[in-house]
Amino acid sequence: MLLDIILIICIIYLCYWAFLSVNPIAVGDVRPTRDDIDKFYILSKIDDKYKPNTILICKDDIYNLKYPKYFKPNKCAGLGYMVKLVNNIDEANEYFENVVDAFIICQDVADGSHEARIMFQRDTDGSCRISSINEKHYIKSFNSFSFTDKNDIINKELNNTVTEIINSISEDINYCGLDVIYKSDEEFRNSEFNIVEINGNLSVDPMIHFNGNATLNFIFDIVLRNLYIGICNIKNGKGICNSRLLRSIPIRLYDYIFIRRDISILFADWD
Repeated sequence: MLLDIILIICIIYLCYWAFLSVNPIAVGDVRPTRDDIDKFYILSKIDDKYKPNTILICKDDIYNLKYPKYFKPNKCAGLGYMVKLVNNIDEANEYFENVVDAFIICQDVADGSHEARIMFQRDTDGSCRISSINEKHYIKSFNSFSFTDKNDIINKELNNTVTEIINSISEDINYCGLDVIYKSDEEFRNSEFNIVEINGNLSVDPMIHFNGNATLNFIFDIVLRNLYIGICNIKNGKGICNSRLLRSIPIRLYDYIFIRRDISILFADWD
């Protein structure tokens, strides 16, 4: 009985380790967890021509900003929670009254009227590709979103640009979603866009996840794929640092139970 319990615990830990080893970005000589890598770290590695001006601020900084700005959490908050367009100091003060983090991301409003999710994937043979592009539409009457397939935009130039951007962050990123703002399809094809956020191992292809059987899609598109990638990374000596992982577990549990109440906090890498 005791051996069975130990075996189950080991299997659960291995799966958890693998899931968080999908994108084992090296910082110095270790491959840390999200305690060392956050959204701002990822964005800071991107060339300025592919992103709006992005800074990390605390409440004291709001008096020195020129509004409007986008405020967003620097850690995983779940499905766009607390991403706000802030138009003045009063709204900035209100934002900080409701956010749990001392430091947040502040972004200029990106130039463009279209928003899309680019799904990036590095295959086991090392080749990189855009697996899909979906345009996002806000439905005000339902306070929700719909998505349109934009895979016709994908071309060699765009694929190479996205690959170059991801590799500039880390060649250990194997799967992620880039949220981008752009002006027109033609400019998008020519690699003219602004990245406002990059999400890691919990990224979902909207057309797969929100159509048909969402539960089955989640199992196959997120869980099984990420477990496979993570196990391959561990096998090749690229799993995230075990001591960092063990240290992060109680932090994540505390964050989930007492602060954010979003299950994604337990499983996200940097996002």
